[in-house]
Amino acid sequence: MEGVIVCVLIFSVPLIRIVTSHLQKTQEMKRDMIRDQVELEKLRNENFILETEK
Repeated sequence: MEGVIVCVLIFSVPLIRIVTSHLQKTQEMKRDMIRDQVELEKLRNENFILETEK
């Protein structure tokens, strides 16, 4: 019984690390995507202002 518990504990640490790493990378990708969307919206706004001034 103790051997099973030890095995579960040994293998759970790397699995938790893999899941956590994946979640962090996903959050970073979302952050970068939102940052790019904000920059694109700024450019669209500038373009609109320039076009309407003519």
